[in-house]
Amino acid sequence: DGDDELIQNLLEPFNKDQIINLLRKAADKHCDVADRIRKVADEDPAHCKIFVHSLGWDTTLETLIVVFKEWVF
Repeated sequence: DGDDELIQNLLEPFNKDQIINLLRKAADKHCDVADRIRKVADEDPAHCKIFVHSLGWDTTLETLIVVFKEWVF
């Protein structure tokens, strides 16, 4: 669409903080925007993190295997 291309052209020069601020304000005023942001975040594996007590954020796959191998059948 011409409108989509126009919006993209307007957004391209913005930096990350400006885009985040715009989206945050839009989500505050429009539930459908907030719902869409949540849906996209839920589908993104980068947002699927869990906290495991005593494991640091720098834990690797190898560390996880060592820690959890006693429970693997």
